[in-house]
Amino acid sequence: IEFMHFLLHHDINVPIFWWLHDSEMLYHMRNMVKLKQINLEGIHVYAVGSVAQRAFQHYWPEADVKILPYGLPDFYAAKSADGSSERIVFSLVGGLVERKGQDVFLEAIARLPDDYRGRCMFYIAGDGQGGFARTIKEQAVSLEGVRYLGKLNREEIKKLYAATSVLVCPSRSDTLPVVVAEAL
Repeated sequence: IEFMHFLLHHDINVPIFWWLHDSEMLYHMRNMVKLKQINLEGIHVYAVGSVAQRAFQHYWPEADVKILPYGLPDFYAAKSADGSSERIVFSLVGGLVERKGQDVFLEAIARLPDDYRGRCMFYIAGDGQGGFARTIKEQAVSLEGVRYLGKLNREEIKKLYAATSVLVCPSRSDTLPVVVAEAL
């Protein structure tokens, strides 16, 4: 949706593939009057998933929007089968911003009975600035079994995925978070 103004005046003889990846939240922050001014002739509209598709079609219901998911390179890492860890590891990876939902994750952890929480380990990886990020960091260190890992590089993220039993994505608005596909 960010580039819709480029499509207002296009050569209909040149095929264009418009790949949508925004949630409805972003549409609320833009002037949607311009959206319906685009001539879709010659434009093939695709969305990364159903959330992005529905967001676009909320404003343009009659538009033909197909799903075109993305692919990521496979870096499969075999998990240790030696049973060395009896804890279930839950990980959340993403920038410390409200829409990523780290607060939802921490609230859920805090509500777990102590005996369940004691059988688990919870990791939060990511960085951020501002009040929300500070609150998440403070809450993470105050909960037993939760470790805030900070910003990780690619190799560190791969190691975290290999140690993870359950990837958690409590996002409030991501259409298809890369972290989910990557962790698979």
